Amino acid sequence: MRALFLASLAVMFLAGCASQPPARGWSPRVDSPETGVRVGDRYVDFAFQDQSGKERSLRRDLGDYTVVLFTECESDTHQPAGDLLDAILSAGQYGNSNVKLVGVNVHWCKTGCKDGQHCHLVDAKPNLGSICDGAGAVRRAYGAGTEDWLFVIGPEKTIELSAPALQGAGLSKQLKHRADQLSEERVRASFRYSDAPW
Repeated sequence: MRALFLASLAVMFLAGCASQPPARGWSPRVDSPETGVRVGDRYVDFAFQDQSGKERSLRRDLGDYTVVLFTECESDTHQPAGDLLDAILSAGQYGNSNVKLVGVNVHWCKTGCKDGQHCHLVDAKPNLGSICDGAGAVRRAYGAGTEDWLFVIGPEKTIELSAPALQGAGLSKQLKHRADQLSEERVRASFRYSDAPW
């Protein structure tokens, strides 16, 4: 049984990104390929290689809010969806210097990554990364399907929002509202701390 389990992990790693081991007893709940993670579920961590070949994980790059976008490389919507992710991050960050927003564009290709590598970081900007998901192992773990899909991981490391990328404008407003609320809570908390009698 253990050999079968190890073999299945090896196949998953070779097929694309590798899921990270559960943290503190968490086990990913993927009900079916159509549903994957749902709002309220713990996010699914995964490993990838950066440009220097070092293995990294989503867990180490999470922000207060992390927007994960799934797109297909060969689709006509790949670039517009990536531009939408940039716009969502810009709108959410505006006026919230004490809230960290991170975006991850996870794209998959039916033929795998173009350069033959497994799951790897293609491009990195401050708070925004683009990851090739090979044949889509991470996409399947999230249950994103074949359409462009957005997930928002919140401060509690759970999925807070989930929507097709076509509904990104509405999701952008919700994320901005939540980032504003978190920013206000942090400002109030810092005033309470500074006013405490020591």
